[in-house]
Amino acid sequence: MKKSIYFFILLMLFTNFLDIKPIAYWMEVRNNVNGQIATVFWMALGAIIYRHPVPDGLYNQRTIFPFRWILVGIFLSMIPAYLFYGQSFTQSLITYRAQYFWFLIPLLLYIRPSEKDIIPPLNWFAFFFFITAFLQSNGYKDMFYLPEEKIKLLDSGYYKDELLFGDGFQLLLFPCYYYLGRLRKDFNFKGIFFLTYYVIIFFMLQNRSILFIIFLVIGYAIIVQLRRQRLSLFLFILFFGTFFFYQTHATWTKLLLETFTDLNNKDYNRALAFNYFLYEANPNWLTYFLGNGFLSSHTLSLVQDNMERKIFNSDMGFLGYWNQFGLIPIIVFLTCIMKAFFSKFVPFYVKVMAFHIIACLLTISYFGKVQTILWFSLFYYLMVYNIVLKKMVLQKR
Repeated sequence: MKKSIYFFILLMLFTNFLDIKPIAYWMEVRNNVNGQIATVFWMALGAIIYRHPVPDGLYNQRTIFPFRWILVGIFLSMIPAYLFYGQSFTQSLITYRAQYFWFLIPLLLYIRPSEKDIIPPLNWFAFFFFITAFLQSNGYKDMFYLPEEKIKLLDSGYYKDELLFGDGFQLLLFPCYYYLGRLRKDFNFKGIFFLTYYVIIFFMLQNRSILFIIFLVIGYAIIVQLRRQRLSLFLFILFFGTFFFYQTHATWTKLLLETFTDLNNKDYNRALAFNYFLYEANPNWLTYFLGNGFLSSHTLSLVQDNMERKIFNSDMGFLGYWNQFGLIPIIVFLTCIMKAFFSKFVPFYVKVMAFHIIACLLTISYFGKVQTILWFSLFYYLMVYNIVLKKMVLQKR
């Protein structure tokens, strides 16, 4: 089996088959045992199919060091969960089951997919993502919701407006920035097509943490390229940019107004969550270091109370993650990001991904979900892959 096919199936498993029912209900990786077993089986199968001698340049003690410390931080957070909230270690082992997918990091380092094994499957994934977004935007949302989910949304008043995209949308940043990086080297139709394609998908999604950063990065890339006085690029950007903003100015205005309204609203859910996690959520000095633990919503009323107040860890990026798992994993994340920034061997698209993670420090950069674990794992792997590969090339010269 080609690694690209294997990786595409892995993507679909990790992203819950884009929430298309009924398959997503049977294979739901977040809570459904069937989905979790299937994903673990597929990961183990990859280790068997692509087995090779270790250690090597990619899989060794140095490259899996961050993974080990992430797990150390996660398991240590079970101690405050037990001491201050009475959550037993047995219950924690069950509640933490999504965190075991951090084993994706050593798996990727072991099976060694190349960029050609990763970017094309992400393009296939993007095609299915585009189809689901298009269907939901054009009146076919029911195929993405179970009846009880629809009832909840109808009761809350969100059904007409809310589109269900899951958490896999962050993965589309990799090919988007990859093709932007290619365009910086070679201005061609293929790169223009894919970059435009991904911008359209993100525009359909209308996630502000994605859109604003993407256009900031594209703007930076354009300014750098225009310094090289490429007339063809200038004319294309002038035409396409004018047409795009003319067609979408109403949506941009809406998103900007929503942003300013949220920032000035004391009842905005992220403002409430920020104050809670920073000033109310830590009962002891130990929780500042080790976190409060990943608490079960089924056994602790605190979690239910926060949900009713619309306070979610996943809304607050690193702050929400620190509240659960403490400082150790956060230090690991920041160390990896800084390494990507300053290494001369890391390509443009991986550096930009590091920037995007930091830019969304208090929004979508939360790595406690299965899908976002995949996001950071893939970022870390591509960073290590490029560093190792380019160092090997230099050594052969």
